Amino acid sequence: MTDANRADPVACSFLAQTQPLPIPLKCNLITPELNVRPDGGGRLMLQALDLDQHADPARPVSPDGLIGKEMLRRLRRLFRNTEGARIERIETGQRSRPSDGLPALGYISESSRVYLMVSHSGMTLAPLLGRLVAEEMLSGTGSPMLSAFAPHRLLRPLSAVAKTAPAYLPSAQ
Repeated sequence: MTDANRADPVACSFLAQTQPLPIPLKCNLITPELNVRPDGGGRLMLQALDLDQHADPARPVSPDGLIGKEMLRRLRRLFRNTEGARIERIETGQRSRPSDGLPALGYISESSRVYLMVSHSGMTLAPLLGRLVAEEMLSGTGSPMLSAFAPHRLLRPLSAVAKTAPAYLPSAQ
């Protein structure tokens, strides 16, 4: 899993909230430069994935700094009536997810007792994932759509764990 407490664009992302604006956005807008979604009270939530290489939870950024100015420049290119737009705050969003950035979905062992579902896109994919996982669990047959996301790809062999286990843990041998 990623460590969301360290600078890592897979685990951390700048999220900027604007002051209220006269933009009646009612859905998420995904563009190559800027992701925008309504955030209530006329505010917009902004995210620019290419700027996330600078996101670090230990180093907050100012709404008036370079990151904020760049997000506003991009917002102005997307919408009219944003000349006076201001950012109220910028937070560093933190997400824990598999280090390869892909979802992990499936049973964690052959005994089929514990099913793991980890996905950054859980809200977007929830209807599809819910159906596929329910079918997989009820039928006992793995879904071809989920096979590439099986959690076993993330697990190290037990022998590797024993070699790297801290001294206070019992040996896995």
